[in-house]
Amino acid sequence: MIITVIAFICVFGLLVFVHELGHFLAAKWMGVEVQVFAFGFPPTLWSRKVGETTYKINVIPLGGYVSMLGENEDEAEVNAKPNPRSLLSKEPWQIIFIMIAGVTMNVILAVILLWTCYIVGFQPVVGGMTDHPGIKNDLRLVVDSVEKDSPAERAALVAGDVIISVNGQAVTDSPTLVEKIAAADRTGLKEVSLRIQSGDLAADKKLIPAKSSVKLRSGKEQEVVRIGVALSTEGSLHGDIFSSFMAAISEAGRITALTLDSIIGLFRQLIFQFKISEEVSGPIGIVVMTNYFAQMGIVPLIQFAAILSLSLAIFNVLPIPALDGGQIVVTTLEMITRRKFSNRTKNIIQLVGFSFIIGLFLIITVKDFVNFGIIKFITGLFGK
Repeated sequence: MIITVIAFICVFGLLVFVHELGHFLAAKWMGVEVQVFAFGFPPTLWSRKVGETTYKINVIPLGGYVSMLGENEDEAEVNAKPNPRSLLSKEPWQIIFIMIAGVTMNVILAVILLWTCYIVGFQPVVGGMTDHPGIKNDLRLVVDSVEKDSPAERAALVAGDVIISVNGQAVTDSPTLVEKIAAADRTGLKEVSLRIQSGDLAADKKLIPAKSSVKLRSGKEQEVVRIGVALSTEGSLHGDIFSSFMAAISEAGRITALTLDSIIGLFRQLIFQFKISEEVSGPIGIVVMTNYFAQMGIVPLIQFAAILSLSLAIFNVLPIPALDGGQIVVTTLEMITRRKFSNRTKNIIQLVGFSFIIGLFLIITVKDFVNFGIIKFITGLFGK
């Protein structure tokens, strides 16, 4: 439990700090007075004023904020007493630059974390991280054990076999193998062909994956496709400084595209079907996943931090009021129309966006409490 808490604070704290640092540095660069740079949400544990900025560490480590001069001022006040260091005195492009800086820093952080993984060598926690020029792939997907009466046993797979490919597509890690088998099932392909290395011999073995229902912690059942093997991954992915850097950039782009597609799917399902997918998780899910990757080791945790950093960047750039993307949209509209929104109008827009985010947050959190068995655990403490 202590390891989970420390890992969560370190990972999420790093992402939040880097995001707010982006706003802070960009504001300073554009000549805006930064009044407060805070990590976490109140109440305040520690604060100190250095120059014009008060630095704070707050109790709740689920976010942070940068308060700039002019953010809460009315436009009429700014025009009456112009302050060159006020945010509202800056050009629209400068305001957009400040708003986008947090997202940019999260992307840069993700690239640095992935770059580190490729340099030191790692085993991927998600599929698709192997296919980059200059990256040496020493990974081997080894069968540890075979379930009795499973498709794998009927196809004569045994412990020690190495799975080379699925339907002619190379696989070197468990996430990719699962993804390929699931993809074949979605296309209606009932039989899959595995290329197996057994000692010095290689052979193709065909099998029909079995479908079975798995009971989730929420009590719901979910159908999964499985072949009945326990696997382990040996070896690592690694490259030199340059090839690792290029792979990190490419991988960050790929994960960003996948994340964006998932977020679009979330809102499409929410708007047209009025429901949220079982795969969507909030803070509770992040804590659970942080614990999972922390147990695996520091390098898997770094990979998770990189993926989470990109997710945070994509979510923040969405055109929703109260997020960076929403403020960018408002500023862009002001630039196009050459008219400033009143402070009252901006506050209303922010309130609507904030209410939407809080509502979504609460719905997902309740779902997490159910899915991860927390509600059952709490009710169990008080008896049936």
